[in-house]
Amino acid sequence: MTGRWPRQPVYFALLAALASIAACSASEGPQPQARNDGVDGPVIAAVKDQDAFMEAVVGGQLRLVDGCLLLGDTVVTWPHKTTWDQERNAVVFAGDFEGYAEVDVGEVFRGAGGYVDEPAELSPEGEEAIRRCWTATRTSGLVVAHPE
Repeated sequence: MTGRWPRQPVYFALLAALASIAACSASEGPQPQARNDGVDGPVIAAVKDQDAFMEAVVGGQLRLVDGCLLLGDTVVTWPHKTTWDQERNAVVFAGDFEGYAEVDVGEVFRGAGGYVDEPAELSPEGEEAIRRCWTATRTSGLVVAHPE
């Protein structure tokens, strides 16, 4: 019996240390947060998955102007779950477009979508961001874009 007692506290201490390490590593680093309003930095995205997507060819240089993303000279919106990588200044696709290449500011993006006059499938925060961008960039219209 005396041979087991020294091992038992060591065993429990080891388990506690492993549990602590696992908890720390699970919370280490920035964790992606699900956004319900469709606005992540300069990215404005649809607030829900869509059943269909516009398929016209859209493209142009991705520009960041006054905190707004433009594709060429037009304010751009992206599919649901698209996010912004602040460190890289890049648009990151997820959801229906998980695995597609990120688009860095300054790159030429070629994809599918369409040009519209008014936002649709956006939250009130997304619609407000569009209007702010129209004012800030002195543009009108909107391009809805997604990878091909």
